[in-house]
Amino acid sequence: MKVLHIESGRHLYGGAQQVLFLLRNLPKQGVESVLLCEQRSAIAQACESEGIVTLRAAMSGDLDLRTPVHIRRACQKVRPDLIHVHSRRGVDFWAGWVARQLGIPAVISRRVDNPEPSWLAQRKYGMYARVITISEGIRQVLLRQGVPETKLALVRSALEFDSYPEAIPVEVFRQRFGIRPGARVVACAAQLIDRKGHRYLLEALP
Repeated sequence: MKVLHIESGRHLYGGAQQVLFLLRNLPKQGVESVLLCEQRSAIAQACESEGIVTLRAAMSGDLDLRTPVHIRRACQKVRPDLIHVHSRRGVDFWAGWVARQLGIPAVISRRVDNPEPSWLAQRKYGMYARVITISEGIRQVLLRQGVPETKLALVRSALEFDSYPEAIPVEVFRQRFGIRPGARVVACAAQLIDRKGHRYLLEALP
């Protein structure tokens, strides 16, 4: 089986990291994968350094009319059995549209809980065989927007534990970050962006 993965993000944050995990591990299940990604992206560099087949293209958002052209060309070159879309920024609509035009089944991973107009969600996700949500919260958002439950599949994000170093002794951690003995420490692993909700934690701490 051959899968064309599409990721349009430029940074190797959580979502793109999940794509990299898939690309590393699907060959172990006998699945051949090719990545179509933004030409200046960090995931392109990471995949190419690991020998993962990568196609680069300019994809600059919802209104970039070059995007469906790039996706069609990638499909014609790769001839995939399945298209797996991993991001939004325009490819979520255009990839579904191209897949339907070419008669290729497609799935899409939904990683954020941002609401969309119901008419748009139903039209866009109606082009996909399955919509994969990474949390129950996201699944509920899509249900409220009218996406049929039969189209939704909940698959939580994965971790590669072997890629993490051994635990650091508390004393070394405190010294490295200049934390005084006895101080209470709260750690949060996430981008410092508004929708992550860090402000609620900061407001609650006092």
